[in-house]
Amino acid sequence: MKALEFKLSLIQMISNIEDNNLLKKISDTINQLKKEDKDEPWNAFTDKQKAAIENGLKQIKKGEVIPQEEGLKKVRERYGLRK
Repeated sequence: MKALEFKLSLIQMISNIEDNNLLKKISDTINQLKKEDKDEPWNAFTDKQKAAIENGLKQIKKGEVIPQEEGLKKVRERYGLRK
């Protein structure tokens, strides 16, 4: 079944529903699925990763940052890496 045919089939099924509670549940489900699609990249992170990202963003807002070259230099020194 092509997407358009599927959509039309869903529209037909929904148009035959008289139960407002069921229609509300369908609407809520669709809205929740749309929201999850938008948030999915964020939801892929663990709570620990989300906290680390949020902490990093707070540090940026406070100006608690160092230039990239300085950060790379520290990483190279710490792990004995060459440029």
